[in-house]
Amino acid sequence: MHRICDLSQEMDVHLLDNIVATAYDPMNPQRASANNVLMALKENPDIWVRADAIMERAINSQTRFFGLQLLEDVIRVRYVLEIPFVDHSCTFQIVFSIQHNNHVYNIQYLL
Repeated sequence: MHRICDLSQEMDVHLLDNIVATAYDPMNPQRASANNVLMALKENPDIWVRADAIMERAINSQTRFFGLQLLEDVIRVRYVLEIPFVDHSCTFQIVFSIQHNNHVYNIQYLL
């Protein structure tokens, strides 16, 4: 298992930036390995607690998007599985504001 998957340690966002960049580079020979690490992270049910650190400290916009995907996955899965008494036909709107280099990025999700 890759050390970034160890949630008992602080998230090394710089390393995650490098892994995401490798995963998105079609010419990189380590692309498959990087994708495997990202999939292992996504499969960890507790990784969502690191999404804030990922979105706050990531330099790569693709890494920030990965952090948002982690939140989206946990909301979609846990909302459906853990709250059975709620009408699932309702819609949630979640707005994230990320400030980076004096720019504010608002990202909206409709679930």
